[in-house]
Amino acid sequence: MSGWSASFATRERVFGALVDDARRLCAAGDDAEAANAVSIAAEYAWRCPFGVVASPELEAILHELGPRLFGDDQANGAVPTAGVLHVATHALSVGGHTRILRQWVRGDSARTHDLALTAQQGRPVPSDIVRAIEATGGTVHDLSASPITERVRALRAIAATRRFCVVHQDPSDVVPSLALSAGPRTWSTILVDHADHVFWLGTKMADVVAHLRPAAIALAARHRGLPATAATMILLPFEPAAASPDREAARERLGIRPADVVVLSVASEYKFGDGTSAHFLDGLECVLSRHDQLQVLVVGPRPTGRWRAAAERFSGRVRAVGVQADIGRYLAAADIYVDSHPFPSFTSAMQAAQQGLPTLGRRATHPDVAYLQLDDEAGGAAITWAADDAALATIISHWVQDAQARRRAGHAAAEAVRCVSRDDEWRRSIERTYGRAAEICTGPAAQDVARRLPVRLAEAVADAHHWGRVDGAFVHAMARDWRGGSARAHATRCARTLWRMRADRRSQQALFGIWRDRAATRLGRR
Repeated sequence: MSGWSASFATRERVFGALVDDARRLCAAGDDAEAANAVSIAAEYAWRCPFGVVASPELEAILHELGPRLFGDDQANGAVPTAGVLHVATHALSVGGHTRILRQWVRGDSARTHDLALTAQQGRPVPSDIVRAIEATGGTVHDLSASPITERVRALRAIAATRRFCVVHQDPSDVVPSLALSAGPRTWSTILVDHADHVFWLGTKMADVVAHLRPAAIALAARHRGLPATAATMILLPFEPAAASPDREAARERLGIRPADVVVLSVASEYKFGDGTSAHFLDGLECVLSRHDQLQVLVVGPRPTGRWRAAAERFSGRVRAVGVQADIGRYLAAADIYVDSHPFPSFTSAMQAAQQGLPTLGRRATHPDVAYLQLDDEAGGAAITWAADDAALATIISHWVQDAQARRRAGHAAAEAVRCVSRDDEWRRSIERTYGRAAEICTGPAAQDVARRLPVRLAEAVADAHHWGRVDGAFVHAMARDWRGGSARAHATRCARTLWRMRADRRSQQALFGIWRDRAATRLGRR
């Protein structure tokens, strides 16, 4: 993986130039465009990892811009209630952070909960989120149609009426930091660290950072500059196990024969690798060759590239079905769950284990990369760990041939989840978080450090995010998720970023491939 060194150097130069753009616009008093430039720089660091997970320079710019954007402090004179304001970039029908938000509201129903969305961008808010908020007497506020200055002011005004603000933002969302991090205030801010493996903004905004596993606390202290007093831990929220659809009906609908054994995995596409280094299928193809009754169903990736090749090689026994809003029928039809690789998906694996599926994951072989595993106290005990691809193949082969062994492993997985998913433990972790945040109302004063990740960990994260088109993913995110400011200035900055990325041959090839695929898709629809 040493080939990453050149890419990291290129990405660091691009990121530095984007930070310079934001600094220059801030100094010139072009506040809205400076905020947009910070978002672009953060989006780049998130989508194109190079070993840095925080930026004191960008945090300082946001801290300076905030009071200039919200003007007269609307928090002064407000009388806060005991309620909670949740702040999210968007609420979607799929995704772990939306699930955390929903379960937080449902598990703390004694308080009033509001939800402010900074960039929902016309997408429907999931009805279960709306119902959960309204059941507590709260309201959903969609701020995304307004210019950034109005969004910042509106968010600050709502925050002033609540005792706690709980932030579930995208890593590059600047609105929460602009609205909540500076000036006199009456609320305490809790930032949920649901993306602990990547770059994110908000270290100067949060009084407390709520981590989902112990390993993330250590990483935040060393590599984000957050003091120990700013850290707390909440348990992964487990929803009550839903009644499973009829297994036979689900399998028939998915074209699975009674004698077939189904391996399932569910995660975002990038978490399965791109085939240039580690890939999810590396440990499965030999088992597929060995057992004709084995089928692999993967929810998240599209049926292209290596997935398409595997489907052809194994006569349709490998199926990538893209994003699915409801995975209940897939869980009902499955016999074995294998966590995504090279990057895991904790919430999906825990949901599968909760349903009683034997759940398998790959154990890291180096202490730095072990950070990417789920700690036992956060649910990792529910997973059967394989040391490498060969061990993974051996375990799957054993489970394919021995239905009783599968049932025993599934029962053990469900029991392990039950031990860490008790409602009383979840509520206690939330109350501890509120208590810690109430003690600190001046911000964590993150140190001006952003130490690089260890080389192996930086490379592992980059590998996980590099599914052949990571830089293209950044460009598409910028085109799709533009969040205000001058459209012309935004387009100019994106073009300038592309020009800076030209030195990286891999980036050029990825970008050309993205536009070629998009053109082919459009032509195919006509």
